[in-house]
Amino acid sequence: MAIVFAPVSTITIVRGTDWVDDVTLVNEADQSPVSLDGAVGLWMRIRETPADPPLLDLSLDNGRIVVVDAENGVIGFRVYTPDTLLLPENDHERASYGFDLVIERQSGRYEAGVRGRINVEPQYARPWETT
Repeated sequence: MAIVFAPVSTITIVRGTDWVDDVTLVNEADQSPVSLDGAVGLWMRIRETPADPPLLDLSLDNGRIVVVDAENGVIGFRVYTPDTLLLPENDHERASYGFDLVIERQSGRYEAGVRGRINVEPQYARPWETT
């Protein structure tokens, strides 16, 4: 999968499952990979609206984002079940949230790389309830 560096992208995940996916950040103008050489930080925040506090933070620091191939702009999402369960359940219906991804360069410059939507599908399987 590729995430285009600028226009809105859509990602779909399933609540209560591992979200492990590698994506390539590509330049909107020419579809070339966005080099992450010299990047010292990557942050992604998932929110209901831009004014709301984050539902989930992803970053290099917390390990939910990893750089897989800096030269070719490949990052990985490593978000596991306990973290996807932090997203609201939404009465077992699909929910859609906004996200933005920011890159910090060694120079201290920040690039607002990607913004888009995360569609969160409900958790399909549930543990048996015994009473």
